[in-house]
Amino acid sequence: MKAVSDLEHAGDHARDIALASLNLQREAHLKPVLILIEQFSKFTEKLMRDMLMAYVKKDWHFAQTGSQLAIEANEQHVEIYQKCVLAMKQNSEQVEQILPYVAVANSLEQIVECALNIGEWIIYRRTGEIVELKRLLVFRFNKGVLFY
Repeated sequence: MKAVSDLEHAGDHARDIALASLNLQREAHLKPVLILIEQFSKFTEKLMRDMLMAYVKKDWHFAQTGSQLAIEANEQHVEIYQKCVLAMKQNSEQVEQILPYVAVANSLEQIVECALNIGEWIIYRRTGEIVELKRLLVFRFNKGVLFY
């Protein structure tokens, strides 16, 4: 039952991405961010698909790879965030056009979290052990800190 609520939650974030994408400006200086979002989107889609397959097959070995996948997802998310912050600094008059990119990256990160929750339930069903695949990660960039 828990997996169903995670899927529903992921669907909510997918809707948010669809709505935010309507506001994305396809300007040349934002092309690198758009490319990173596309890569992160493909990563997220594959992760969810693979985790659902693991759920169906009760493949708890794959689910255990979730910790490494969480690190990869966070690295992609932080890279997008950093590029957006840089774009905002360089084009301060376009902050409102850049914010939807941040929103899309945040929603993708939440979908990753849903996939990892499913992985945690796979492991729990097999071992009876409660695990946290996504530990608190701290990323430092320039003069700021971003917590996950």
